[in-house]
Amino acid sequence: MIVLLSSCGCFLINGNYKTYVKTAIHDDKFLTTIGVVGAVGNGCCRFFWNLFFSKTGFKTVCLVILSICTLVLSTIRFSASIPELYLIEVFLINSCLGGLFVITPTASLYIYGNRTGTNIYGVYWSVFSVANFVGYIYVSQLSKLIGFDGIIYVCLGMVVCSIPLVYFSKFQGPWKNDTTHL
Repeated sequence: MIVLLSSCGCFLINGNYKTYVKTAIHDDKFLTTIGVVGAVGNGCCRFFWNLFFSKTGFKTVCLVILSICTLVLSTIRFSASIPELYLIEVFLINSCLGGLFVITPTASLYIYGNRTGTNIYGVYWSVFSVANFVGYIYVSQLSKLIGFDGIIYVCLGMVVCSIPLVYFSKFQGPWKNDTTHL
């Protein structure tokens, strides 16, 4: 649930960064550069998120990712007309998406134990597909009613709702000490 709530905004910007600013930034070459920088953020920041996760744990990393997502989703509307700032925000949101990809499998093992966690990870991975599909539905259907900025605010609300879920959850299931597959 938390992964779905927190990843929708990341997937929304990841898949629609060009569509969102097509009226403000008319340089397709620069928009392509933004996509490349976003992809680099997604891939290269995974190393950083992994190190941070190893030092602090799931809850801290997830709260930092959610904080960055909140910042980006709440300010992207204003940065859309400033190409360099928009590039930084697309980089940040893609870095957060990479961070979610890093912490999900490890957190699954940590929360549910080795045996159950490996089985549940497949369910977690499908949640990313659902989040991406929800973003598509938002853009194709909801944008007609509330506009793209409205969709961003819906995703911002989802991220903000997931912050207390992460903060108050224990993230320790009854299977945590399962060591049958070590």
